[in-house]
Amino acid sequence: MPSVDAASLDPAGVQSREELGEALTGLRLRSGLSVRDVARRTGLPLATVGGYLTGRHLPPLATLDQFTGLLTVLGVPSDRLSAWVDAVTRLRRSPGRRPADAVAPYVGLRAYQADDAALFFGREALTEQLTALLSSRPSTPVMVIGSSGSGKSSLLRAGVQARLVAAGVPVTVLTPGADAQTLLDTEEPTTAGGVFVVDQLEELFTSAATSEQVRAVVTHLARVHAAGTVVVLALRADFFDRALEDPDLGEWLTVNQVLVGPLSTDDLRRVVIEPARVAGAEVDDGLVELLITDATAGSSTRTGMDAGALPLASHALYQTWLAASGRRLTLEGYRQVGRLPGAIAQTAETVHHELAPDAAAVERATLLRLVHVGTGTTDTRRVADVREFATPAHAAVIAAYVNARLLTSDRGHVQIAHEALLTAWPRMREWLDADRDGLRTHSRLTDAARRWRDLDDDPDLLYRGAALETLNRWMADASEAPDLSPTEQAFVSRSRAAESARVSADRRSARRLRALAAGMTVLALSTGTLAALTARQASASANETGLAVSRQLAVQSEALAATDPALAGQLAVAADARADTVEARSALLSASGRDPVTRTDALDAVVPALAVSPDGSVLALGTGDGRVVLESTGPHARRMASVSTNDTTVYAVRFSPDGTLLAAAGDSGVLHVWDVRTVTAPAAVPVNAPKVDGTFYDVTFAPSGTTVFTAGSDDAVHVFTRAGDGSWSGAPPLPTAGTEQSVAVNPAGTLLAAAGGDATVTLWTVDGATTTPVGTPFTVAKAKIASLAFSPDGRTLAAGSTDNGVHLYDVHDPTNPTAGLTLTGPQSWVNHVTFSPDGRTIAAASSDQHLWVWDATTGIRLDSFAHPTVLLATAWAPGGSTLYSAGADGILRAWAYPGATLQGFSSTPGQGLFGERVIMTATVDGMRLWDATPGHQHALLSLTPPAGGARFNGSIGIDDPLHLAVAGDTTGRVHFWDISDPRRPVYKGAVAAHTDWVEAIAFDSTGKRMVVSSDDASVTTWDLSGTLPTAPTGQLKDLGGPVNSVSFAPDDTTVVAPALSGVVNLIDTSDLHQPTLIGQPLTGPKGYVYSAAFSPDGHTIAASGNDKTIWLWDVTDRTRPRVLGTPLLWADGYATNVLFSPNGKYLAAGETDGTVRVWDVSAPASPQRYASLTGITGTVYALAFPADSSQVSAAGSDRTVRIWDLTTASARTAVCSPAAAGLTMTAAEWGRLAGPLPQPPMCTAPQPSR
Repeated sequence: MPSVDAASLDPAGVQSREELGEALTGLRLRSGLSVRDVARRTGLPLATVGGYLTGRHLPPLATLDQFTGLLTVLGVPSDRLSAWVDAVTRLRRSPGRRPADAVAPYVGLRAYQADDAALFFGREALTEQLTALLSSRPSTPVMVIGSSGSGKSSLLRAGVQARLVAAGVPVTVLTPGADAQTLLDTEEPTTAGGVFVVDQLEELFTSAATSEQVRAVVTHLARVHAAGTVVVLALRADFFDRALEDPDLGEWLTVNQVLVGPLSTDDLRRVVIEPARVAGAEVDDGLVELLITDATAGSSTRTGMDAGALPLASHALYQTWLAASGRRLTLEGYRQVGRLPGAIAQTAETVHHELAPDAAAVERATLLRLVHVGTGTTDTRRVADVREFATPAHAAVIAAYVNARLLTSDRGHVQIAHEALLTAWPRMREWLDADRDGLRTHSRLTDAARRWRDLDDDPDLLYRGAALETLNRWMADASEAPDLSPTEQAFVSRSRAAESARVSADRRSARRLRALAAGMTVLALSTGTLAALTARQASASANETGLAVSRQLAVQSEALAATDPALAGQLAVAADARADTVEARSALLSASGRDPVTRTDALDAVVPALAVSPDGSVLALGTGDGRVVLESTGPHARRMASVSTNDTTVYAVRFSPDGTLLAAAGDSGVLHVWDVRTVTAPAAVPVNAPKVDGTFYDVTFAPSGTTVFTAGSDDAVHVFTRAGDGSWSGAPPLPTAGTEQSVAVNPAGTLLAAAGGDATVTLWTVDGATTTPVGTPFTVAKAKIASLAFSPDGRTLAAGSTDNGVHLYDVHDPTNPTAGLTLTGPQSWVNHVTFSPDGRTIAAASSDQHLWVWDATTGIRLDSFAHPTVLLATAWAPGGSTLYSAGADGILRAWAYPGATLQGFSSTPGQGLFGERVIMTATVDGMRLWDATPGHQHALLSLTPPAGGARFNGSIGIDDPLHLAVAGDTTGRVHFWDISDPRRPVYKGAVAAHTDWVEAIAFDSTGKRMVVSSDDASVTTWDLSGTLPTAPTGQLKDLGGPVNSVSFAPDDTTVVAPALSGVVNLIDTSDLHQPTLIGQPLTGPKGYVYSAAFSPDGHTIAASGNDKTIWLWDVTDRTRPRVLGTPLLWADGYATNVLFSPNGKYLAAGETDGTVRVWDVSAPASPQRYASLTGITGTVYALAFPADSSQVSAAGSDRTVRIWDLTTASARTAVCSPAAAGLTMTAAEWGRLAGPLPQPPMCTAPQPSR
């Protein structure tokens, strides 16, 4: 009997994948079955069975039931199955066993089920939202929409189903499968309040169901819902359009749609850490940050992570768990399983072998079509239109890889889920390397065909000449017929036809010329004419391509701005250099309004630690690959030295107070000290202390420079002292209650603080080498404390926590620490915190990919700087004018501080200019004056709180000639300041002017006449020629509703005042005591009118309202205004205010969509779109131009004021000056962002001004 022979084989001796394959082959031979017989009897794909039997693959642990079925077919008795399963498990794990009852806390690539609810994290908010919606008994079925791999199935099962079942609600979850009848036959919950979930509804469209069957299923679901069972349908986003074709599904999508978007980095962190915690395990911080870096690499989303990376991260964690020998998942273990790319490679190879053998060519062509093949750059993934994949064979390949979550399909587009597939899967690398020239040719063909199709088959975009010759040669030389999409086939066919027609035409022309020519001169002239025509055609095609490339780069720049402003600015420079388009100009001018940043170095490793030498000349960085790197500072910084340690990760670096020594520590449990007086050759200093069994997370010097303290994972603060010979020795450690993440000493050297995982701070007094505990540890935060810092005066201790806050404590009396402010804003962990040298501001590095800055006294947020990845460390330069940052992407950045954006407001600011050097803003907490000297950073000069409890509402005016600042409040009063010295404004008092909010304030050119408008539908006039008045000089009432804006014409007597009723009033103020209307109000806008302004020559008025249009009138004759052209329409929102530049060239409109739209109105009758300026994340409420019209500033509801350059030359300087001082965009970065487009010079050669 075969089973007897099979039973005699002992799998305990199997030591490798190949030996397992030999053993399984022995079983097959003794059973007398062929490989095809085994596949047929087990139901497994032939390629899968062959992979097991040859030793190419190990059975996955997640599908061991399939493996045991195979063993049964091969004759293994049931009592011997466990031995074979143990052999597979042993081979899949690294040496060292976990207890047999340990349950894996991760589920790999499969979806979480209801039974996995205890391990399901990261979607708590969405689970709560969806559960609440279902509990409210919605009127229609609920549609849950998300991209492939976004976690819809896990959300519905481990989130919603588990939550509802626990509350006693019956839930049925199913998928349509290949037969639509499944949904018609399934019993839905009959209990009142039950829920019926249909997951993967897209299978209804991909099955063989007829349109009648689809309609029957949808009608059935509608009846189920109407009968009292709540129906929930989960649909992949790329089937959205298909669903809209059905009337019921279309309605449900409109009424009750829940979107499942990508996870934030903070939620991804919970996905990593919390399941391990539930299982009683721990995860190294370094593993967490590296996995997040891997998962967000090459992301195309603003959240930091593409949806398709989520299941891959889960799979990598599952493999790391299997490889771990204990209950701690380590950074080294994650690296050993290959990190995220390693998991991807294994999964990809499995899919490849499970596809039918005859699908190999289609599989290869399909995957290669999804890659931008680099030319001297790294290969990058490409988003492809599904229409490029025309056959069922293509669809089958895409479906297989989508099901394995290696591809994502969303709204008609397909892309590789993660770029790691391009480098980590050897087979993919082989395919890419086999014919790079051919792949580049095909990629260019794809792009050209798409542009041709998008521009309505424009014949000027067809291939001709050398391009067509190259294409024909590639198609002729290819070993297999190229896999062309229908669009590409049509493009090639039309190109060849056009070329053939052109050649025929040339031949006919030549024959006619020969017949008519009187000699060679005529022939030469005719040939010259043909050459000129060909040149003009080539030039037109090149110009069209240049415009398209410019626009594409501009769009990419804007998309990148929120996460990597440095690279976004350089892309904008490239877009502008390629062609002068509105999109490129908009991107470049928008970049000029962002905070200047220099990328000083790229370390190719995570950077958890950063320190600045006391004199500011040297930076020290600790890296995730165990190095300590020394850099010079300033323009064109260079790497001075790099020292390797025995640490896997260096978590802390610190200079001694005199700058001669550098200390570093990491996961080796060893303190490193170097003499860095010669920065280029650091000399190791002996440290005579035993290795600590644990990790050092922080290190600091006492001010004396003779003592070093380290924070460790072994529940202690370790102390090291310096001997007379310069060596260091370990002193008795200071025991603590748990793992310590941070340690700090006050500037006087008298107080030591440590904190860590238990969210408490422990204090010791320090007297020389003696430390004495002070009081008992006190709780500071709601979660782990990652960083501590003392203020320069030693009175305040700041603690950055994983509860997303920075907590301030007054410790001037260490026996009685007192809680102070909690600084908020970060949306994820605060990893590092530091005070500015003057103690007035606090900076924090957060995992939400931002560097945050607050006022240390008030807690008001002053600034935030965006990064592309998790931020781990920050440090101030000694002068406080530069902030350094580093993190998961290994890039060291230097930020000019203060930045270009005015922030720190408690409400939406109003803003205006005083001369050429001061910006005034007003908010509810006071009037601010800022340094606006051209070419300088915008520092706050003064803040004057409101007097008498006034609440400023943002209405302001600046009277340059009289050095007077004016602000209105919410009660109708007008406040005055003398700002002759902007650092010391003098409050002059307030005057009751209106009975409702003051909306706008304006002055004439002499500064002696002022007008004020209000929500009380009136305008008041003011005579400022003498002393400040105690009441308005005159008033004009009943103007048609609230008057949101008011401004003078250049004649200093005519005022324009629009009203919300939709009219624009002209007012004669030549007699300030009795202002009067001029003629009839201007009409035209269909709705409210919010703003109106005169052009500087007084001949044109622009007005904006909520109908999204901007109207222009010629008012040369004030009594006979004439509409100019058609109303301007551009933005998605509407303009709350409009303003002409002083030179009359520009008209700016502040929009509700957060943009400032600028037109060139040099010819008022035919305005041209000039630029759309971005950066504000809310409605724009106020605009201002300087006298030279070189810039425009805007205040927004996001409580910022931004300033943009209006010429490309000055904008290029603003972007390139900091960029060129460090690392400009690399070829690899260009390839990732721009694909196969050739990289132009960026931030190098000057371009002409426009």
